[in-house]
Amino acid sequence: MSLKQVLDELSAGRLKYVKPDAAKSSVSVYGETAVARGEWVDGGRYTLTFINQGGTWKAVALHTSQK
Repeated sequence: MSLKQVLDELSAGRLKYVKPDAAKSSVSVYGETAVARGEWVDGGRYTLTFINQGGTWKAVALHTSQK
């Protein structure tokens, strides 16, 4: 989704933010790539992939699922 689509979905109430469970989260770094994995407090899971471009970490992919 584009940023505009995410903001539209949030505004319409069709997309909700759920807090990650810090105790069930981890980050692995592979050179200039990092992968964050974990669970939301409601039991869903996520994988978030970052790349390091010029010293700045940028999110490039997010996957979520529900149990």
